[in-house]
Amino acid sequence: MKTKIAASAFLLLLVTACGADADPEAASEVDTPSADVSDATSDEGEPEPSPTEDEAGPAVAKRALREAVKTMEHDEVTGFESHIRIVGETYGVTTGVAVASGWESSSVFNGEGETTYVMNVRSTDGAVWMQMDKWAGDAHGCWLSMDAGGVPVGILAMRPDVPGYFSLLGLLRTSGFADETQSVMVGDLLANGALGLLTAQVAAELDLTGVRPSDRVPVEIGYDGSRVSSVAMSGSDFLQMVESAGGSASATARAALEATEITVAYSKPEKPVTVSAPPANLVMTADELKSGCH
Repeated sequence: MKTKIAASAFLLLLVTACGADADPEAASEVDTPSADVSDATSDEGEPEPSPTEDEAGPAVAKRALREAVKTMEHDEVTGFESHIRIVGETYGVTTGVAVASGWESSSVFNGEGETTYVMNVRSTDGAVWMQMDKWAGDAHGCWLSMDAGGVPVGILAMRPDVPGYFSLLGLLRTSGFADETQSVMVGDLLANGALGLLTAQVAAELDLTGVRPSDRVPVEIGYDGSRVSSVAMSGSDFLQMVESAGGSASATARAALEATEITVAYSKPEKPVTVSAPPANLVMTADELKSGCH
């Protein structure tokens, strides 16, 4: 029963975007706590003391994370792949690239039965456009221009210019490597970076008034020796952070978070990528969704 409730909470965003009478602009902007970057991986200007023998492990991991994030921030293109799993079953996969000019992605959502939905998104110059494969008639092949503050099907990471999948890297912190292989770090993520991995529908059913900018959610950080290879977060850990701050969640949001695992993996594409706006003749507004762009 819990699995069905959790899946229903996630599938709510699919109904919003893909149903016959869909309103893709229904996802409104959710207020999020601002990041205190001084507590993140970047601590420029502060001298780093020499670690003692007991501190050497954590100090090495912290230095490695800082350098890895700096390296990725200077890369011309970074690939990312986000997986949303509910009780071990994949419900959504988003694959994309982030470049200096913006980002683009393709998402595959698993609906009821064997139904799948595909969504393409582009963002550059402060704008975001989305396209659904299930749009029919004159809307098929068109790109919907998102209103200010709106995000495609309520996915909070899909913000203009820099996606949350990439910006969260600067909000990570580590306390050391998980084992001697040094391929995984024990870490945490600032609250607003963690919130960005959720959907607006789930976030809207959370009481976040007690959450502080400095609050953090435990995460597992993959490390390949020079770059962050992945960041994994449990929805139940996010829920615990909210409740520890005096907040609460609706029954639906609680069920969804307790059953959800989110992982973002990173890669370095070999070929350069250019992100551009869709052709003007294929762009439509929310009011034009039924009539299409043609």
